[in-house]
Amino acid sequence: MTEMTLVMEPNSSPLGTHEELASSLEELLHRYLNLLAEERAGPWAKAEEDVVRRARTALTNAGHPPVLGHETTAHLDYALLDGS
Repeated sequence: MTEMTLVMEPNSSPLGTHEELASSLEELLHRYLNLLAEERAGPWAKAEEDVVRRARTALTNAGHPPVLGHETTAHLDYALLDGS
């Protein structure tokens, strides 16, 4: 098993803080959305939609609602209203 050692920059906040976790999740969400946009222009698979929706919900519930494009928000909300 590989052991990891974390080295913190001087004067940096402790790893694991609420804000850092929210920021990291939002960054991953945006990278995932960019990959989806590059990969296809059509509809998302159910699993892809669920990942984006769960990340958006987690960030919103943590008090850090992500800023998503109008198309993404409309896609997620329409799927909910549509019963998908």
